[in-house]
Amino acid sequence: MPSVDRPISDALVSARARTLTVWGARATVLIGVAHTVYFAVRTHGSWGGWLTGELWGSGARDAAHMETARDFWQLPASFVVPMVLLALVASRLARSGRALPGYVGWTFAAWIVVCGGILLPSGFLLGVVPAGMFIAAHHVNSKALRAD
Repeated sequence: MPSVDRPISDALVSARARTLTVWGARATVLIGVAHTVYFAVRTHGSWGGWLTGELWGSGARDAAHMETARDFWQLPASFVVPMVLLALVASRLARSGRALPGYVGWTFAAWIVVCGGILLPSGFLLGVVPAGMFIAAHHVNSKALRAD
């Protein structure tokens, strides 16, 4: 095993930390897919406006325009793409035997708690589960490295 003075992100990940990270990544992808399906159904009426440039320019901001803009931010411009990318990178690191840096789980958790606190009720707080798994994986791996 690597020495304790090596950065955790360069360290080999323990089996338990690998499992936590992979399952945290799976949960994150599941949340992203659920968000996409839910808002695809809710926003399908706005898709035509997105494709025809309804959101371009500084035209009138009537209620229909604001609804189209809101729908845009709920689906294609939402957090899903970066969140799923984070999950895929986390899973790839774990599967290749590399640890996810601890700040990733804590930053993810902070972002979820702040956004969830601003927008209650919402599904945001579901993200606490994978964030907690990323934090736990880092803790487990750090503990395993100190034991060696």
